[in-house]
Amino acid sequence: MNKLALLILLAGTAVAAPAAAATFAVSIGSPVGTPSCGNASANEGAPTGRSLTCAPIGGASLLDGSAAATFGYVGGTSSAAVGSGYFGTAFGIGTQSTFTDFVTFTSDPSITSVAVAANLAFSGAMNSTGAASASVDLFYSLAGGGSLVFSGGDDSGIIRNDFSIVQGAVSGALTDALLRTHFFVVPTNTPLLMTLSLGTGAGVGGSGSPESATSQFSNSFEVPFGIDAFVLPDGVTANAGDWLVNNRRVGGPTEGIPEPATWAMMLLGFGAVGHLLRRRAQLSCARPSPAGGASPRG
Repeated sequence: MNKLALLILLAGTAVAAPAAAATFAVSIGSPVGTPSCGNASANEGAPTGRSLTCAPIGGASLLDGSAAATFGYVGGTSSAAVGSGYFGTAFGIGTQSTFTDFVTFTSDPSITSVAVAANLAFSGAMNSTGAASASVDLFYSLAGGGSLVFSGGDDSGIIRNDFSIVQGAVSGALTDALLRTHFFVVPTNTPLLMTLSLGTGAGVGGSGSPESATSQFSNSFEVPFGIDAFVLPDGVTANAGDWLVNNRRVGGPTEGIPEPATWAMMLLGFGAVGHLLRRRAQLSCARPSPAGGASPRG
């Protein structure tokens, strides 16, 4: 998938660097050439969020997206719907939320590297009707260690999952789980860039029948409260800014504050929607004429 390839490419450039401020980026939009609500984005040094809603073809159509990023957390929601009698171009909406910050694994100076694994909470739900589809994608990276990806859809199920499921369950429809990365071997006493990113997508086609899809992950991909953020050996701890102290996330959820991101960030969020719309187009080619009745769900 193009979005995943771009994310992995970006992760490959992440190296240990002097500590800097955390960053928060969100984007919402639709593929060029399809009915849309335009776009909204932000790339800031403080928690941020955006939302976008419209009826792209009037009547019973809807595109609705929201995205937020705060300390240790990213979330988003995409919804698309169309009423009966529409046989036009497939359309949809996608969101992307990204948080980055530098984490330091502190230990005795005699220890120069350590094996660590990250704990991550992931929850949300997807659903769709007719030939519509919903999707979600996760990306996690830690400089010096590597990156992991999750990709799934409500009807296609889990397409790719690089994480271990420690508790709960992950499925195409409903997810409430504690995920864990594999162990990274990383340097100690050195700020390392950590990235959390989540994308949602929802798309509908032009079957002539009512269709809807929702990817609801506003609760969603985050460093969990109440347990260790990382699995660490004795004598090692993890810290990042004021939000990760002695390997525990502190404080509480912060409301996203609803300025502009790069087109590269926008494209990351639109990749999943493009995939959905290509799938809708394939279904449309195989779909019988309106007189032939409704097409089966893909």
